[in-house]
Amino acid sequence: MYEAVGVIHLHSTFSDGTADIGEIMTAASQNHLDFVVLTDHDTLRALEFGYEGYHDRIMLLCGYEITPEKDHYLVLGTDKLINSDGGPQVFVTAVRYAGGLGFIAHPDHVGVPRFGVGCYNWTHWEVDGFTGIGIWDLMTDWQERVTGIWQGIKGVLNPLGHIRGPRTVTLKRWDEMNLKRRVVGIGEIDNHGKHHGFLFIRLTIFPYRFAMGTVHNHLLLEKPLSGDFKRDKRALLDALRLGRLYISMEAFGSAKGFRFWGELSDGKSLSMGDRVEFSEGVAFRIESPREAKIRLLCSGIVVKEAVGSRLEYEAGSPGVYRAEVYLPSESGKNRSLPWVFSNPIVLMEGQG
Repeated sequence: MYEAVGVIHLHSTFSDGTADIGEIMTAASQNHLDFVVLTDHDTLRALEFGYEGYHDRIMLLCGYEITPEKDHYLVLGTDKLINSDGGPQVFVTAVRYAGGLGFIAHPDHVGVPRFGVGCYNWTHWEVDGFTGIGIWDLMTDWQERVTGIWQGIKGVLNPLGHIRGPRTVTLKRWDEMNLKRRVVGIGEIDNHGKHHGFLFIRLTIFPYRFAMGTVHNHLLLEKPLSGDFKRDKRALLDALRLGRLYISMEAFGSAKGFRFWGELSDGKSLSMGDRVEFSEGVAFRIESPREAKIRLLCSGIVVKEAVGSRLEYEAGSPGVYRAEVYLPSESGKNRSLPWVFSNPIVLMEGQG
């Protein structure tokens, strides 16, 4: 398998971001990314102005974010601009019929009431037809610990100190949804590069270069990127649609080379995103590029944990199997750093 690494969900000056396309792609180059998925609010102006494509060696895909008051929705892979009229089920269905992929953005966002940042969570969980959800959002993760002036200052001076990983409620909901059908998990940075004044200091939360070095999506491809934009775009969208990816906090260390797969008794392999009927003799394998705490979970419950670079486990029951990897904190404090979260491999109940 070949890996393409990039970021999803950020904004440019075509909506409410502070960086233009050139500045964004420079920040992408500084972070050695393979792709960037731009999702300006309710506009495809970057696409219309011809910015989608390769910028040197980095792909820019132009999607957009449907942004009603709540229930924000990321749209990829279509040039049809769909608005929020009619509510979430209407626009989710419209995106699917337009041939696009749709992801619920920052589903359990809580906002920062102390600093006037609203709560933009998803409220219509009865809706169906979306491709996936954002399971780890940089801004949601960081903002959750900005509870006062002092915490805000600490968060600006040491933003990675506020990072705790995906919210428990989000992971629990994601596991439950995958019992019924494939729901792909992605990582988001939701970056705007907003400038804020505090006393006599002008702050940027977060600079694009910093944000684009945090939550990465590692897409696993059957062939390497070729330089042919149409072909490569199709490969990236296919990997996203099928859940062939894992998410990392790259600021804690490069996760490239992480692997999670399954092996059936007949020798066939299972990749992230696969769904098969449960049978005896399914073995799971996890490989980490660094020594770390590795966990294998089945429907939210840890079934095996190991410290090292490899974990093996033979499944004894159906369920939603996924991997989590944590690094030791370099500060010496008694906490682990959230590093890698895989998409699941699902072993389904037999039909009798």
